[in-house]
Amino acid sequence: MLSSLSQHPLFYIVIWIACSCSMILFDKAVLSSLNFLYPMFWASWHMLFASILTLVLSRTTNLLPLLKTTKVVAKVIQTQILPVAACFDISLITTNKAYVYLSFVIHS
Repeated sequence: MLSSLSQHPLFYIVIWIACSCSMILFDKAVLSSLNFLYPMFWASWHMLFASILTLVLSRTTNLLPLLKTTKVVAKVIQTQILPVAACFDISLITTNKAYVYLSFVIHS
């Protein structure tokens, strides 16, 4: 029962939403309540952590099988991966900057 549940997409969607909500509330607490005024650093830290976690998952589990078989060339990195990563980083920076100014009532 548990193994069939973990294969269902809804299982991963619920985990994603829970982690995302937790991260948003944590970001709000760090950036606003603790007066951490460096949202760009905070967003870069998130990106670094996500990259390291992806690397660990790819090497220790079978959750990312295509990473072991697919070769990525420099042109693909430049034209497809880096633009998406840059947009994601800009999104993280701007939302983290907004958390400094949001009250908890508006935020939730």
